[in-house]
Amino acid sequence: MLLAALIFLTAQEAAPNCRTRAACDAGIKAVIDGWDTDRDGRLNRAEWDRMGEIMLARISPPAPPDALTEMRKDIAADFRWEDGNGDGYVTREEMLKVRLAVFSCLDGNGDGTISDEEKAAREDRCKPF
Repeated sequence: MLLAALIFLTAQEAAPNCRTRAACDAGIKAVIDGWDTDRDGRLNRAEWDRMGEIMLARISPPAPPDALTEMRKDIAADFRWEDGNGDGYVTREEMLKVRLAVFSCLDGNGDGTISDEEKAAREDRCKPF
């Protein structure tokens, strides 16, 4: 689930204050909007693979070729995992499903906002992948 983890981080970059459900949703929307080259509101396999290749290129220092081969296999597996209904596309709703579960886990008091204290206290048991 390498790419899924990278997407999670990218979504957090897109909404650096991902401390509310709305901010998390905005982060995922930014990921979809940023990589959706055909502008149909979802990611197809080619868009997903392009995103994966760009994410792999960001690894520093660069990964050795055999590691990149394994990571590409993970990227393909991530697509199948994220595509919850198996229709060949990853939607914002599908991406949000797991991430909102993580959000709920981190939001220890259930107030809809993740404080620094909640994040620090709960992030080890709320890892998405």
